[in-house]
Amino acid sequence: MSDFSTACSPSFIGLTDDTSPATSLTSMSSSGVSIPCIVKTPDTNVDAEVLSPKARELMNSSPFSLFTEVTNPARDIHPLDKFPLFRKLPLELRRMIWWIALNRPQVVGVIFSLEYDRPDMTGWQYRPSTSRQPVIRFVNKEARKEALNLEFPLFTYLPFIKRPTILSTPAVDTVLLLEKEFACEFGLWQMLMDMVDEIYPTPKMKKIAVHIKWRPYFNGLGLEDLEANFDALKILGTEEIVFVVGDEAGCRGKEVKLGEKLPVQDTKEILEADLVAKIKDELKMKTEDKITWQDLMEYDLRRIEYAKEICEVDPKWTVTKISYCTGVDE
Repeated sequence: MSDFSTACSPSFIGLTDDTSPATSLTSMSSSGVSIPCIVKTPDTNVDAEVLSPKARELMNSSPFSLFTEVTNPARDIHPLDKFPLFRKLPLELRRMIWWIALNRPQVVGVIFSLEYDRPDMTGWQYRPSTSRQPVIRFVNKEARKEALNLEFPLFTYLPFIKRPTILSTPAVDTVLLLEKEFACEFGLWQMLMDMVDEIYPTPKMKKIAVHIKWRPYFNGLGLEDLEANFDALKILGTEEIVFVVGDEAGCRGKEVKLGEKLPVQDTKEILEADLVAKIKDELKMKTEDKITWQDLMEYDLRRIEYAKEICEVDPKWTVTKISYCTGVDE
């Protein structure tokens, strides 16, 4: 569990709430936050000049001693198990702490499928595939109230349609889109355009992740098709598209983490021969040069710029980054 999650646990900050689920409270750790302790004697030349015990006590309890503690790795740092004074902090400060603890990025997995018997217009059905949720919201009423200010339902349905609620924090979460079967007849991009046209209010997905197999629908089409795709992504507020490389089964677990490093897999395993030639020609590469993931990202961004040039007016697309990573089922 992260340091923020530990620091805001009920056992650490001394809060209890009868309305909080017992399972959530007991699942939180009470260790892991290192808070500098007061040193006995600062390790500086000033130490020899301080003769008064009172002056030495004041010096040891000053911010100077904390700075000495942090910058001197030889000092022993003892973590606190509890912080019962949390409830006495000003409300503004408590809200800042809740906000930092709650505003932690997570992968929100969504499985979409086409259901012909669904009584709404699009026919698309969305169900959650991941179960990761910030446990901080279960600490007490105040934490839950702050969570409601950050988390929103990803999809809104008509009142008579009963579907699972998928919560998301749009500013920091990555929405991982997966089709119900390993081969979808209609395709990811058609689903996104239907989502924009038929769902109100329009979902907000700042960062979208899809499996690498959907890349041909993004970059293998003509510039006109690319224009339509990015018009839909602009309405969704998408700023980054992440292509997940590797076995798609790794994206379908209950807890999925997207790697922060570039894939170790060779790009030639996902690129067709004619596309390799186009990329090398566009980037002025030699025939024997190897296409890296950075080269592929540069080529993708150039394609976006070329698609902009055929538009009569500036489309003001929001996507500014294309990245590649691996997906791991935790």
